Amino acid sequence: HAEAIASLCAGMPPESEMEDIFRNRSDWWNGWRQSLDLSWGEEEDATLECFAVRAFSSGHPSLLGNLLVCFAISAGDHFKYLPLVERWILNNDELAGSESGLQCLMGLGLVLLSIMQPRRAWHVYRKANTLLQLNGIHRECNRSKKIDSIFWQLFHADRWVSLIVGLPYSVSENLCNLKIPPVDAIPPATFHYRHFAVLTGRVIDCLQSINGLSLSTVTHIQEQMDRITSQLPPGYIDLSQTITCSDDTEKYMRLMRISHVHQLKSLLHLPLFLRQDGDEDVREYSRKACVASSRVLLEAYLQIHAGSLFVNGITANLESFAAFTSAVILFFHLLGYGQSSFSKYQQRSSNESTVRNDEQLIQRALEALKNGSTGRSALLCHCCYTALEALVTSTRALTEGGVRNVVLPFFGTVSVNR
Repeated sequence: HAEAIASLCAGMPPESEMEDIFRNRSDWWNGWRQSLDLSWGEEEDATLECFAVRAFSSGHPSLLGNLLVCFAISAGDHFKYLPLVERWILNNDELAGSESGLQCLMGLGLVLLSIMQPRRAWHVYRKANTLLQLNGIHRECNRSKKIDSIFWQLFHADRWVSLIVGLPYSVSENLCNLKIPPVDAIPPATFHYRHFAVLTGRVIDCLQSINGLSLSTVTHIQEQMDRITSQLPPGYIDLSQTITCSDDTEKYMRLMRISHVHQLKSLLHLPLFLRQDGDEDVREYSRKACVASSRVLLEAYLQIHAGSLFVNGITANLESFAAFTSAVILFFHLLGYGQSSFSKYQQRSSNESTVRNDEQLIQRALEALKNGSTGRSALLCHCCYTALEALVTSTRALTEGGVRNVVLPFFGTVSVNR
């Protein structure tokens, strides 16, 4: 692999810039490793500089590829560093299929998502899961703790990106060893995360079925979500109890679980909410489910943002998309989209504080997205902020008969008319 090593080393930043990164632009490192269950580097790699020393000392191409992904995050220069990783690691099955290679693909996909390259991220995770299968890792019963963590990350990432971009996931769960210990044997967040990784596949099957989706299928999947959630400790994902948690790490993990639950529920009901034809009662039920989940998700997102609980910029950037989606759903609800005449009458005559609270949630989400859109690797957050601001201002600026097209990240173009 001499050519790969030489090319990857040649792509490293100058020594002076490297020192500046270690000193001033690597504060995200510990949070990044924590969010990936410490699967990046070894236990003793407490700083990015420690990891860099080990990567250079080992001379392993995949570790050097990991380091370039780190420099892309720190420097914000993705188009300088990431193509090298794709060429020399992603396109080499031997290197990509190693332990450090799979770690590299996990990080590479997250960064690609954060810079609005979802199809490239989908390709990266499909390749990673293919390598897991070729190495038999997906069927192993006695995976090491580290390999098991990497497997679940890649398994879930493949499904989550597939859900976002509307493409199939790579491997069915009935072909994998997905044994999950009971909730009292592993951390509750891990138990919940892994079960919801599996359920994400059920959501995709429902939404992407060529036969369309029905309310009965949607409610069946929702019941499965509720069944898993009910096994958590009492109040674990209750928002009012979570926000009083004094341990920031624990609070962050619980808020992320709340966000995960309600993002999946809102996306599951969204097609029925947006449907123009069909049973009016079905649309109304899904509209209410979408709106209720969107409110909770936005509250959780704002709690994370207000408390500076985002442990790294990439995580914050990706979470911004979930908040953006919820804000758009809430915005459509306030406009009366998809509501029957009776529902609109009910909304007008309902408690004004509810409407005011929804409007404030959207405004607070706008502020949070704006604040997060200037950081490194924040392109997705910036696009979410720009699109949401355009939607909100369009309702005030449009005159009678006016039309405005707004591009929503990952969704497409919506037309707002008056």
